[in-house]
Amino acid sequence: MRKFRPAFLVLLMAAGCGSLRNFSIFTTEQEVELGRRVSEELEAEVELLDDPAIVGYVQAIGAKVAARAWRQDITYEFKVIDDPEQANAFAIPGGHIYIFTGLLIRMDSEMELAAVLGHEAAHIAERHSMEALTRQVGLNLILAALTGEEAAAWQELLADVGTTLAFAKFSRQDEKEADELGLIFMYSAGYDPQGMVDLLELFVELAERELSVIELWLSSHPGTKQRVKMVKDLIREFNLYGGKTGKTEYLAVMKKLKAEGAPRRRVRPQPRPRP
Repeated sequence: MRKFRPAFLVLLMAAGCGSLRNFSIFTTEQEVELGRRVSEELEAEVELLDDPAIVGYVQAIGAKVAARAWRQDITYEFKVIDDPEQANAFAIPGGHIYIFTGLLIRMDSEMELAAVLGHEAAHIAERHSMEALTRQVGLNLILAALTGEEAAAWQELLADVGTTLAFAKFSRQDEKEADELGLIFMYSAGYDPQGMVDLLELFVELAERELSVIELWLSSHPGTKQRVKMVKDLIREFNLYGGKTGKTEYLAVMKKLKAEGAPRRRVRPQPRPRP
């Protein structure tokens, strides 16, 4: 287990206090039930990847990162949606995390995978979707509880909330928290935090080169360039360097998937060594 510097512990504790600032009227049991309903509806509409090697690899990295989240009252589950035209990942309440093959084939390292799964796990840990739902329907449910009709109101909500919850737009503050916590989770799990920078820079690059594949991602993830700077500042401020990159392992697992038609990642020019 990593030994953290005191300054980084301050960051970790401050980020964790986000749950004290936020509010959700839903119980964990209700969140899990809602997530089950939404995931069933979603999986009836999409095609999940049926490749044990790739899916197992994603699940192993996801479990490693999610084990570092302080919220452990739910089970984190990781699944791959087979759609090379979408470079996206998202979380559903109750612990369901999905990533598209379109993102897998455009990433180049295990540390990037750890970054995106850590980011989505952070949304679940901070209950961002449930907080958004509280803001939308909370008053109605509170009034229903006061009038003794809470059970009926909850069943109506379950019937009304569909897959749109999976692609809910988070606030800039939510995304900032998810970046900070995702950075903590992946670094705690032993990964190089540069993976978070590379991931966000990939989305900036895709916005310039392949906008269509990330339009869905952009609709729910605001301010990417600003987030790149914030993550770089955190890494520099708290001296978060070192850890596993996993480039060789990642490319070996994704070799077949990438060979099926993924555009090649643009190679960044390397600075010339000083004489």
